[in-house]
Amino acid sequence: MEKEQLRSIAHTLELENKYITAENAYLQNQISPHLLFNSLNFIYGAIHKLSERAGKGVMLLSEIMRYSLVSSEDNRTVLLADEVDQIERLIELSHLRFEHQLYIRFIKRGKLKGVRVLPLILITLVENMVKHGDLGAPNQPGRISLTYMENQLAFKTENLKRTSSPHPPGGIGLKNIEKRLSNFYPDRYEFEIQDTETLFTVTLNINLNP
Repeated sequence: MEKEQLRSIAHTLELENKYITAENAYLQNQISPHLLFNSLNFIYGAIHKLSERAGKGVMLLSEIMRYSLVSSEDNRTVLLADEVDQIERLIELSHLRFEHQLYIRFIKRGKLKGVRVLPLILITLVENMVKHGDLGAPNQPGRISLTYMENQLAFKTENLKRTSSPHPPGGIGLKNIEKRLSNFYPDRYEFEIQDTETLFTVTLNINLNP
């Protein structure tokens, strides 16, 4: 009987220890974003008078990161219009980074008001294009198209491929996207990647009817 009680006490202490560890990790994750944004605010305040371009870049980065952190808290949906806003901020930030020697066309069709989607899917596809694509040709820019009509969302990115890239083609982001789509929109999406010698194209279609 005493052995069983000791085992029970030990098990309880082990569970409490795991709970405390998890709680501490959670609290650290809550503190870190505050530290990050306070630091970014400080950097913005310090440099925007010296360089408007750098200051604007810090502000855009802060807004994108804030959206990413808040949106990734769980699998809740976000307004499609908010995701589009972040895509436009990412494109603007990329223009600043490359001193406007970067060519992207973003075409939107349909009424987006009130439409909700899984967060960080579309913006990750655009980030992947900026990271790995050759977007320096004005006669063949990277293309992003978004169409929403009758609960059907169609999203597509197309870009020239770089002949060389400092980033290894791991494809982790694309694999994570497909996993999240499969979990949240089972049997309601099509996700296709076309990788040719010169072009990289991603096509995503989602039926947003529950």
